[in-house]
Amino acid sequence: MRLSASIVTFRSNVALFSALVESLICALRRTRTEYPVVADLAVVINDTREEDIAAIECAVEKIRVCAPEYVRLRVVKGHGNVGYGAGQNRALETVSSDYHLILNPDVFLETDAVLEGLRYLDEHAEVAMLVPQGFDPQNEYARLSKRHPSLLVLLLRALAVRSSDGLLGRRVARYTYGGELPCDAPKSVTLASGCFMLCRTDTLKKVNGFDERYFLYFEDYDLSLRVKNYGRIVELPQARITHYGGHTARRDLRRVVHFLRSGVRFFNRYGWRIV
Repeated sequence: MRLSASIVTFRSNVALFSALVESLICALRRTRTEYPVVADLAVVINDTREEDIAAIECAVEKIRVCAPEYVRLRVVKGHGNVGYGAGQNRALETVSSDYHLILNPDVFLETDAVLEGLRYLDEHAEVAMLVPQGFDPQNEYARLSKRHPSLLVLLLRALAVRSSDGLLGRRVARYTYGGELPCDAPKSVTLASGCFMLCRTDTLKKVNGFDERYFLYFEDYDLSLRVKNYGRIVELPQARITHYGGHTARRDLRRVVHFLRSGVRFFNRYGWRIV
């Protein structure tokens, strides 16, 4: 079985990045107890500052020294900050594998996460993408899977309305599968988070990877809806990760502009939903 994986960095926390790669190697070691998997891992550096590039390269070299022979590390750089989706595509365009794992640099994989994901995909040909149960550093369920958003829901999320806040809160809860997730059985979902997507590589190739017109935000939602044309997306409780990012990311003016631009593009393509 051939597995490829890609991590896109941009001013990333080097300690979290290193922990992610080490957790991935541990997960691959566990996977090889059942599958003789060989993994190609591409680290895509979107950074433009020399000190950031050097820090990630140094971390990669430290890991390379002790990485097992079935993990092949490579660095992709020099293209500048092209955006998250475009960065992932830089890795995807050169891979030749059965399955491809898309990762953020701020997640940590439980030991069985890759094995359980590959096993499920191997046994369920109708599934095109596998997503994990995600938890935050406090071990609270992170609600990475979503339903199709509406303008009202996004506004409520921006205003920090909680799922327990009455009628409006119920709108938020439905968007995040409140009352349905987490659960103990695999669950088909509509939208997946780009922090961890385990996909059939041929499906990613068919949809041409991420739409690079999304510089930041909504690129994972767009990819999810295009992948769903080829099979189900399933959240698998046996695959667990910790996500250190998400709601803690900086919300400066530049990010707000990217969010609005990407949101308009997404709703223009998939339909404007007010409520």
